[in-house]
Amino acid sequence: MAHAFAEAELSETTAFAVLNLDGQRWLIPQNEILSLETVLDIETHAASNEGEGFIAPDPIGFITRQEQVWPIYCLTGHFSRPQEVPKSRRIVVLLHRDPVYLGLVCDEIEVLGQDHGPFQPVPACMGQATQVLGALLSYASNLAYMTTTTRLATFLKADMTRGMH
Repeated sequence: MAHAFAEAELSETTAFAVLNLDGQRWLIPQNEILSLETVLDIETHAASNEGEGFIAPDPIGFITRQEQVWPIYCLTGHFSRPQEVPKSRRIVVLLHRDPVYLGLVCDEIEVLGQDHGPFQPVPACMGQATQVLGALLSYASNLAYMTTTTRLATFLKADMTRGMH
């Protein structure tokens, strides 16, 4: 069933960005990326509406763009929240898909060409990761995880209710 849902998500986009988190590659639809920012732009306190409507408490900070406060989160390449932001994280990807606004710090970002192979279903043995992953893609001797802004928001909410941060 998870694969059928991912197929619907995959039919909405053909262009993906590849985010590198601890050597793991995550695919995000390019149409969900509003902008790329530097980690130097992260503020420790939000200018307005702090905490209102955020997908999960305890973001690492905030960035204000287009009169919107974006909570910024940090995840490891293996879907957990680190105690502190790794020094390798230099880029903040601001993601938006109504009604969700969130930022995610990553090490690097690149564009995935449209000549990639077919997406594969996420194996059930991947446990909690199946909540955040929509599909897997093997390309250029790498394995990439496809996710979306909505899936990340759902995962972060569930992560906080489980107390896994």
